[in-house]
Amino acid sequence: MASLEIKSGALVSLQDLRPSSPFFEQGASLRITGKLHEYSIETGLATIIDGDDILKVSTKHLRDLTFQVGSVYQFISELLIQAVMREFCKHVLVETLMGLI
Repeated sequence: MASLEIKSGALVSLQDLRPSSPFFEQGASLRITGKLHEYSIETGLATIIDGDDILKVSTKHLRDLTFQVGSVYQFISELLIQAVMREFCKHVLVETLMGLI
């Protein structure tokens, strides 16, 4: 069986980010798309959803962007897995796909 190589900025769905997935690796560089469910300007945390799957994304390094709840965004991020095994991305770049709900 051939091994799966994870490339930098690999496009994955939120369903792909489960502990059994080869993409679920500390520090993995991923492109993740989801609908913005909620955003807090105070904390810089965005919550994106795709079906029943939820991901928190840190947007504190983004400047001069306005996030619109209900819009679809693609985040290019580094995966940080916290001790409680919840996914959390440290955002490095964002590409908006406005209007695709």
